[in-house]
Amino acid sequence: MTLVAPAWAEWVKIAESTRRVLYYNPAAINKQDNLRRVWTLQDNKQPGKQGATSMRSLSEYDCKEGRQRLLSFSAHSERMGRGETIKRRHYSLGEPDGEWLNVTPGTFPGHLLKLVCQ
Repeated sequence: MTLVAPAWAEWVKIAESTRRVLYYNPAAINKQDNLRRVWTLQDNKQPGKQGATSMRSLSEYDCKEGRQRLLSFSAHSERMGRGETIKRRHYSLGEPDGEWLNVTPGTFPGHLLKLVCQ
């Protein structure tokens, strides 16, 4: 599986707050047994500290255990994952940031878990 979000990504809005809009790409969900890999996009309404206006992430969800982990992310200078890549990171299994985290219902990850596992 590639760790780069496809250019044809069809982002679907799933949440919005006063600070950001959150999207996911249902067409690019990778399913393997109880695991789901999904691309998400966070579009900030104001640039962050390092100038990032958006962030794309690849996360893996465990439908059976109700948990998720971050596999990769990139921060971008423009909205919708466009512009200059300000930061990029791929996580290896066993790294603290790549560890499994329990998903809390009612949160963005909880909502996404429900969507990708149905």
